[in-house]
Amino acid sequence: MNKSLTKKMFEKEAGHLTNLLNRFQSSGGNPSGWEACLDTEVPYLIIYNFTLPEKFEPKDQEDIVISLANYPDSPPNGIYIQKTSTRNLSLIKESLKGHIYDKTYNTEDEIKTLEKNWDWICFHMKDNKWKYNFEEPLKGDCLYGYLLLLFSALDGKYTQ
Repeated sequence: MNKSLTKKMFEKEAGHLTNLLNRFQSSGGNPSGWEACLDTEVPYLIIYNFTLPEKFEPKDQEDIVISLANYPDSPPNGIYIQKTSTRNLSLIKESLKGHIYDKTYNTEDEIKTLEKNWDWICFHMKDNKWKYNFEEPLKGDCLYGYLLLLFSALDGKYTQ
C-alpha cells in the first residue's frame, strides 16, 4: 500500500464526497459528515450520519466506516456498521442478501479494532471491477461512485 498515493487521490475526491453526502441528506436528519484517517496503519474513512434510503425508518442514518487498505489501486471491499444498530443491521442484511459478517475475510488488511464493536458488510462492485482514473477520479470508479452504488443497493436497486 502506498500511503502517499492514497492520501493524494483521496484529497482529489474529498470535496465530491461532501457534495454527495449533502445530496443524500433527508430533511430533518442530522447533517452528514466525514473524517478521513489516512495516517493510520490502515487508512479509513468514517462517514457520520450516512442517510439511508426511504425504505428505512424516516430520517434514519448510520455511521459507517470504509477501509481504504488498498485504495485507489482496488476498491473498498465493504463497510463497517456498529453492532448495536440491530434494527438497521437486519434491514441492511435483507437489502444486501445477508452479506454481514463478524469480521472481514482478510483481517490483516483491515482495521482489527473495529471488529469488536462493528460488523463488516461485504459490499463490492459488480464482478469486482475497478478502473480508477488517476487524472479525474469521477470519470472512473471512485469512492463517490462506490457510495452511490451502496445507497442504490440498500434501496434494492443494485445487485452484486
